[in-house]
This record gives sequence, C-alpha cells and structure tokens, in this order.
Amino acid sequence: FGMMAKAPALVLQSLGFKVSAWVRNARQEDGIAIYHGPDQLEQFLKQTDIAVCLLPLTPETEGIFCARTFAMMPGGAMLVNVGRGKHVVAADLIDALDSGQLAYAALDALWPEPLPPNSPLWLHPKVTVMPHVARRPTVNQLVTEIAANIRSLEAGGQPLQEVDIATGY
Repeated sequence: FGMMAKAPALVLQSLGFKVSAWVRNARQEDGIAIYHGPDQLEQFLKQTDIAVCLLPLTPETEGIFCARTFAMMPGGAMLVNVGRGKHVVAADLIDALDSGQLAYAALDALWPEPLPPNSPLWLHPKVTVMPHVARRPTVNQLVTEIAANIRSLEAGGQPLQEVDIATGY
C-alpha cells in the first residue's frame, strides 16, 4: 500500500469498493483497514473477494499466491496480479481455478516473462493474460526524472524513489 498501490486503492474506494490492504508494518490509513505482517495475512485474505497484488518482489512475497493462500480466500474469489510474476505459483493458481476455489484471475505480470507459448495460462477459460505494458515512459519523462535526480544529488539530497536495500524495494 505504498507508491504503486495507494493510488489505485483510493480510486477503487471512490468507486464504492470496500478496500483493505496488507502491508509489512503496522500503520493507520483513514477509511482503509490495514492488515500487517505474516500473522495478519490469513485474516486479510479471508475477507478478500478480489485480491489486487501490487506487492514488491522480496523473498517474503515470492510465491505468496499459492495453494496455501488461495485456500484462505473466500470460495469464488478473484486474483488480479499487476505486481511481479513470481508472486503467483501458476500450477497452484490453475488448481484453484479448476476446483472453483478461485473464480477468475487477471495476470499482468507472469513468470517466466514472456510467458511460453505452451503455458496452460494462455488458454485457461478463467484467466486473462494482459500484455504487461501499463507504463511506457517517453524519453521526455525519463529525461525529466534523470535531471531531477541529478539536481537532488548535486544539492546533497538523495535520489528520488530510492530503493531501500534492506527491504528490497
């Protein structure tokens, strides 16, 4: 529920969806239930009809959507993965879809990428594979960001959107 997920969550909330989030560390957010840490993952997933994954890929989140966590979700729930392909265990996803535990999955991020032509995800009737082209920055946008980083560094500041090596994102 950080840089990538907060804006879409607020848009969904403005459209009338009940929105909650699962994050690494406890925090408060007006109007949104925040669950945190591994101990609250099951509680979060039990009330999640549509899980929208925008998690960073870390050792803790790799394979997070698997048979174990699909079983925590309400029967007929859906998954939208716009995070990273390695968040989802594809074989477990197919099993959950085939059993009816999950009703549908929309996958923008896949593993491996590009998805091999023989992957069963391509033809599964309960899966939409998206092209993973949500943002294609223009040269002007990139130059603007690079210039802003140079100005910040020259002024003794930090790079914009700096990666925290300790957390992995």
